[in-house]
Amino acid sequence: MHRKFNKWPFFLLTLISLLLTIGASAQPDGRQVFKSNCATCHMMDRPLTGPALDGAFERVKSFHGFDDEQTVQWLEKWIRNSQAMIQDGDEYAVQIFNEWNKVPMNSFVSLPEEDILAVIDYIQNWNNPEKYPVKTAQAAAAPAAEAGGTSAGASGGVSTNLLLIILLVSLLVISLILARVTKVLGKVSREMEGEELPAERPFYTSKKFVILVSVVLVSFIGFQAVKGAVSLGKQQNYAPDQPIKYSHKLHAGVLKIDCKYCHYNSFRGKTASIPSVNVCMNCHKYVNKGPDAAFKAQYQLDGPANDTVEIAKIYAAAGWDPKKQEYHKDKQKPVEWVRIHNLPDHVYFNHAQHVTAGKIECQTCHGPVEEYEVMKQFAPLTMGWCITCHRETKVDFNNNGYYDKYFEKYHEALDKGEINGVTVEMIGGTECQKCHY
Repeated sequence: MHRKFNKWPFFLLTLISLLLTIGASAQPDGRQVFKSNCATCHMMDRPLTGPALDGAFERVKSFHGFDDEQTVQWLEKWIRNSQAMIQDGDEYAVQIFNEWNKVPMNSFVSLPEEDILAVIDYIQNWNNPEKYPVKTAQAAAAPAAEAGGTSAGASGGVSTNLLLIILLVSLLVISLILARVTKVLGKVSREMEGEELPAERPFYTSKKFVILVSVVLVSFIGFQAVKGAVSLGKQQNYAPDQPIKYSHKLHAGVLKIDCKYCHYNSFRGKTASIPSVNVCMNCHKYVNKGPDAAFKAQYQLDGPANDTVEIAKIYAAAGWDPKKQEYHKDKQKPVEWVRIHNLPDHVYFNHAQHVTAGKIECQTCHGPVEEYEVMKQFAPLTMGWCITCHRETKVDFNNNGYYDKYFEKYHEALDKGEINGVTVEMIGGTECQKCHY
């Protein structure tokens, strides 16, 4: 008896094999993973916010006396969660933390293992032109946003979305070809058996084809809708032009002015507050021009030497007459600063709670502001980003009466070594009502 040729198991097995083959061959590119996740704070050949990474593999290996495999394991743990290693007392981890002013490194607990291994490989071989070819001038001129979070594929600048679309279209074409081949084979088999065949209809009128196309379209539209909804309101790396060009690199970096001196409300109120021009006038009543050329060259500062234009804008806002050395209240006007950090209305965030009670450094959320000529939003400020921080950050009990009741609660467990620290999550830092109302 003739046995009908069933094409769908063959088609599905072939499609799954193709997907597995593509997945197995799509190894992450270390340079691209580095640019997407690490380049904001690290460079290979010189320090940035963090240390230069050239030779980091050998330094770890030499310090601990590790072999290559042990060194990779150490670096993988460090990249994934450096603060956990510091809390566990790893000697080299503590040394790095202290050398870099105890500024915590971002954790990458959700980064896939293969991406972390790709970064470690890049750290070892970044200057090997055979493994990581030097990019052309055209490729080097790609937008700086690539290093700040936009993940480019191994194609050297082609967006991930475009690659996904190409992959989906390719799979669809392959699926249609395979379906056609199996249909023809089935037809030939039935003809050889002498079976009477019905009139052939165009493939696009097939219910299975319509269902397949519908599923693909609905999935794609749904993905784009969810992606758009999730990214709504996010503005990481947003750095607008301001009415007065203020250099954090000069003031907070070179001159070492404490953030809390200007943002005086950050340690005692909900908002950090935009500094009043009166705060600026505390110094600029006497300093009426910017640094000279030699000073700017020494500290690699932008802008013209001996600049008076920006300081004149401060005087105009304050109603200050530098010649007569007197204020004119009728000439005072507010500076129309462009807001950079903006949380949704249903999110409660208190600066004093983090700065004074939590003893969190400004750089944890705002990045290395002491290196910014133009202020920008450093962190994504998403709910997931905040929750991850609360789950990983340990409460500082030292000389901190705010958390005494929590210390008493966990004191016995800490003494017995049952826990190595109390995270913000353990004291209610992930409860919905703490941040939403």
